[in-house]
Amino acid sequence: MLRRFLRPRNEHHGDDGCPTCRAYLNSQCMDADGMLRSYEQASFRCNFCALLLRTLRPFVVATKARASDAAYILHESPDGHLTFEINWTANGRKEFFRIHITTDQGSACPFQNIKSGPIGIRHPKLAAACINDWLRTCEDNHPDCRQDTGGQRLPTRVLQILGPERVRLYVPKPAEVGQWACLSHCWGGIQSMLCTTKATQKLHQDNIAWHDLPPTFQDAIEVTRHLGIKYLWIDSLCIIQDDAEDWRHEGSKMASIYAGCYVTLAASASHHSGESLCHALLDEKFEMHRHSDDMPYDIYYRKVPDHTRYLANTMPLMKRAWAFQERTLSNRIAHFGETELYWECRAKRYCECGHLSQLRQHIDPLRKMLANTSQKKNNAEGLNIVTWKDIVVSYTRLQLTYASDIFPALQGIANRWHGNEPGDYLAGLWRGDLMRDLLWRSRLSGNRPNAYRAPTWSWASVVGWIDWWPDVPGLKHDLATLLSATTIPKGEDPCGEVVAGSIVLKGRCVSAKLVYEGVHESYRPGNCVEIALPEEHDVLKIGTGEWVPDVSTNVGADSKILLMSIYKVERQTFDRVDSIVYLLAFRQKAGDDELYERVGCAGIGSVDVHAAFKQVEREMVVTVV
Repeated sequence: MLRRFLRPRNEHHGDDGCPTCRAYLNSQCMDADGMLRSYEQASFRCNFCALLLRTLRPFVVATKARASDAAYILHESPDGHLTFEINWTANGRKEFFRIHITTDQGSACPFQNIKSGPIGIRHPKLAAACINDWLRTCEDNHPDCRQDTGGQRLPTRVLQILGPERVRLYVPKPAEVGQWACLSHCWGGIQSMLCTTKATQKLHQDNIAWHDLPPTFQDAIEVTRHLGIKYLWIDSLCIIQDDAEDWRHEGSKMASIYAGCYVTLAASASHHSGESLCHALLDEKFEMHRHSDDMPYDIYYRKVPDHTRYLANTMPLMKRAWAFQERTLSNRIAHFGETELYWECRAKRYCECGHLSQLRQHIDPLRKMLANTSQKKNNAEGLNIVTWKDIVVSYTRLQLTYASDIFPALQGIANRWHGNEPGDYLAGLWRGDLMRDLLWRSRLSGNRPNAYRAPTWSWASVVGWIDWWPDVPGLKHDLATLLSATTIPKGEDPCGEVVAGSIVLKGRCVSAKLVYEGVHESYRPGNCVEIALPEEHDVLKIGTGEWVPDVSTNVGADSKILLMSIYKVERQTFDRVDSIVYLLAFRQKAGDDELYERVGCAGIGSVDVHAAFKQVEREMVVTVV
């Protein structure tokens, strides 16, 4: 909303001698009426007081109506913005409200303490200008980020930007190098979203009609053009969508596509490609005129941005599983948020308003490890193992539209990681530490996907959040032996989809019975395991907390399972040695008595249980599929 305001005579502010400015800048005020009267009286001789009166009055009046103890302070925030803050108590709780007072970049505003506000998401050209500043800072000051950026071999297909609203699908010559940007976006189930198919590939190589492109794509192309980058990679246009073989082939290159691009543009606040990257901000504004030459300028007042959704990774794109690897693999990424742009690279995080630069910089260690394979090889083996589990924990909390994408959406990270883990990649686990990797847990009562996507010994066989038993310090012993482990990939890449897999384990086993005892007070149904002991009618129960089923399934009292001891941790405590034994639970596969399927796991620290196991355990070789 644009409003014209009275043009006062002078442009004093606190530093130039106006007593009213000096009285209220950086000083807490409890008298709202007195403050407004002072600004009103001074507004005819001080342009700065007039500006503050116009900006602050609606907020002061609104606060007075609901809080009698409000305190007001005008100050410069740590990020350099002129900030008006109101603090009050409501229902015994401390409340606060803050606004930034800003102007346009390069405006005629004469006051140095009124800085330009976030503008990047208003228009592609403005976004490119902001991103370009961050790019220059990154190139000049971040040596790690300069690696693997320019002069990379172009992907199989890219969008070639020929000019304003002119773009086509381009197939580079063999070994052709160049610089490209990537777009990370939510598909959002939009059936009408423009895609490249076998039928449209040749047409798209000639030209892609601008009006056929959804708003997200149009904005991304324009931002890329204004950055001076000739090529843009968008998955839906650069992969043949109805060609499964092309999908598998390009999926295996995902790591090099995102890691090799100059910058990734992330439509983080958009639910689908029908929404624009850029949009008008809803900041209130009014017009003032510079006293010296009558030049107009706009003053904006906006609530201080809340970066919670960015920091908590809850913007729409950040909740998508595919975006996880796109964000992680990218050297540099610019997020288009609801109210401003955000920047991430290997070294720093920024936002337009400057708030993030005041926070403790937390750079994802995974990005650093994936960014430089030589650096990653120098890391301790244990660190890699722990970090891979952290990847899976984070990844399984995210959303997939198609359950079959569980491996393709992680394929780029797995390929980048491959060769630094001990042994081969096996359906989301690593051969060299498979006995410990097998001890994953299903949280919050997961379920099986409708169609096969992984063997039951893999965490990917469960839809839901996965984690691992805590890494307890102590002396560690493997109690079972891995005789063989194989997976059959659907394509050439072992990190992609699989059609089958099996492991053969040799270890000490106990026959048991799985019993359903109703819903437990904790987060999962109250399944428990009963183990019949040699003494007549003597039954040992392993209950909730120690026993964790893979899926939430009601089972009958005759459900027989097999418990195999996998791993033990011994800890010295005062005068004795305590131990925790971790077990996997298997059930015979329907229709094939020679094969077993995983159904759960357990972690048992009871000395009595350990002793009871020794009475009934026997050595077995078990094939799990």
